[in-house]
Amino acid sequence: FGGWGGSPLGVFAALVDDPGRVAAHFFTAARLEYAVVLLAPLAGLPLLAPRWLLVALPTVALNLLSEFPTATALYSHYLTPAVPVLVVASVDGAAWVAARAASARVILTRRSAWGLLVLCLFTWNAFFVRRGPLATHGRADFAADALTHERRRVLEVLGLLHDATD
Repeated sequence: FGGWGGSPLGVFAALVDDPGRVAAHFFTAARLEYAVVLLAPLAGLPLLAPRWLLVALPTVALNLLSEFPTATALYSHYLTPAVPVLVVASVDGAAWVAARAASARVILTRRSAWGLLVLCLFTWNAFFVRRGPLATHGRADFAADALTHERRRVLEVLGLLHDATD
């Protein structure tokens, strides 16, 4: 939060002193893309349940305020508190769509419900592949090396790791 005086609360002082700087920070391409990256895998359904978005807002706002490079990465642990809320918001948003369809006497078939689920899974998977750890790290980063084997030996000596053949 260096740009805000080292604290997220510094943004309030910046809003008074230089609101244009705050707006410029939030309206950069990377920060706008973060909103798309959060909502697209859920087919935008959380937008139909804004009360849930208010619950996720503090986490998302902190991520947007942070200047740490991975704070707005989809695979980052910084997003973890907001994920369940966003999923619940998407379920609530889907319920809103179903209720509106029922009131308009539109019949949602089981096939269309499965189609929506497949669409959500496809978009989630596409974004995860594009933004997830495999997008920023190669397979070699996940392979065991000499240091991995040394660590395993230490854990075995401490009795914390047992051979799978036991």
